[in-house]
Amino acid sequence: MSGMEEKDEACEQRKSSLPTGLDLPTFEIENLAQQQQLHRELRNLRFINPGEAVAMSTEEAFYDKQGIRRSTRHRKAIVSADRIADYIPHHDEEGYFIRADGHPVKLCDCLRKSCPGCHYPCEKCGSRMCGPACQKNRDFTIESFLTEAEPPRIRKNPYYLM
Repeated sequence: MSGMEEKDEACEQRKSSLPTGLDLPTFEIENLAQQQQLHRELRNLRFINPGEAVAMSTEEAFYDKQGIRRSTRHRKAIVSADRIADYIPHHDEEGYFIRADGHPVKLCDCLRKSCPGCHYPCEKCGSRMCGPACQKNRDFTIESFLTEAEPPRIRKNPYYLM
């Protein structure tokens, strides 16, 4: 044990001979502990499994329902001097067909101007003007269709410009 005591005394003498501002052995140990802790934190922060939030592609996010609502609002907000060139055939909130000049017209899906409504009542709005889909806020229009009468005829939308 006397050998151990001698080593301890030698250590004490070395520590006392070093300037107080340079505690190198203690500083290295603290630095090593900080490095280990930093390494542990970085290992825990690794990007291992992103989950479902990143799994959805950007195309799917672009066409979600909120995006559809935004695009509808944006389309309604467009006020252009050259409105005919920017015209997109569609129906408004009440089911009226919006002509190229901006005036609403009540038009049945059979595409006859004087038709009072020849379809079964719509499940959503109850109107007899709606054909395969409800006309309220519809962003498409029927351009033309082939009648089943004899002889077959093509009936075109009277307000469709293109």
